Amino acid sequence: MNFDSIKELIKNSGLTVKHIGDSRDDWDVVLSAVKNYDVDYDLAAVDYHHLYFSSVLEFQQQAMVFFASGKPVAVWPLSISQSEGKSRIGSNGSEVLPPLLLPNLAEKVAKKVVNSAHLILTEIKAAKTAACTLKYNMLSDGCSLWYKSLQDKYKLFDVTHFLYVDLNRDLDLIKGGFRKSFRPLVSKGLRSWNIDIFADSCADVFEEFRLLHIAVAGRETRPKSTWDELHASLISGKGFLITLRDDEGILVGGGYFRINQRQGLYGVGVYKRELFDQPLGHAVQYKAIEYMKSQGLTTYCIGQRPYPHDRNTPTDKEVQIGYFKEGFATHMYPAFIFSEQA
Repeated sequence: MNFDSIKELIKNSGLTVKHIGDSRDDWDVVLSAVKNYDVDYDLAAVDYHHLYFSSVLEFQQQAMVFFASGKPVAVWPLSISQSEGKSRIGSNGSEVLPPLLLPNLAEKVAKKVVNSAHLILTEIKAAKTAACTLKYNMLSDGCSLWYKSLQDKYKLFDVTHFLYVDLNRDLDLIKGGFRKSFRPLVSKGLRSWNIDIFADSCADVFEEFRLLHIAVAGRETRPKSTWDELHASLISGKGFLITLRDDEGILVGGGYFRINQRQGLYGVGVYKRELFDQPLGHAVQYKAIEYMKSQGLTTYCIGQRPYPHDRNTPTDKEVQIGYFKEGFATHMYPAFIFSEQA
């Protein structure tokens, strides 16, 4: 299903749509009006996932901007992927995210966006015989119009959880809320390593970070173009890199974080395996929180918290990583996964 078909599909709704490739400025107009939104909606994140998934499977970018009366009112990161003969609809290669609406959008227009989005999903599913799962992160603002529409049209398939740090809190209060065993490890990590934060061009250091990631993983897990995009995001103020070095100046670990004007997101971390018993990640997480606060961010999403009995049966390693992240969080919120499957 091409994008012209999508345009034709909703022509009677009173709305129009443009592909992200033709409306990047309009996309940013919507984002700039929204006070707080997930980093996954940033153009840099959409671009990164397009590069990543296009390298490993057949991937069609269908992200779009909705217009009402000629003005952008919502953005929606939508994608269609195909692997082993099976098609899947998603956002950035994962579950479908909600359309992001302008704040205080008239309810009549908001309903048109929601209804049009479901119409688009229905047609793509039919045309591609595509599977579709949808994710809704339940935060403090409760159930939105999109969430209510999912309850009407889909089955609640799973509930997972995501970890957050409330950056509005005083830094000492945040640190005091860390897991008790983590507090001395953070202090030890800050003493043990030479720590630098890069929020501008650092091509040589970033390449060093990339090569360490390859060495620790034992292989190149993502194309060079995705690393280039991460570095470009850093230069444009949409990310930062934290590095740890020993007394000899050798890079022993680091973390890359995506940010927008309000939220931070843990992106990529890598640490020398022989030093896993040392407080490497502890120091990186604390310095990241400290830096995000200094930049005026309000929320840090550390990532998912899997549990052993989750429906998708996470590995022991995934559960352990989630448990580690939980040690820094101030809040955990559920994310509801909807599907047509039983």
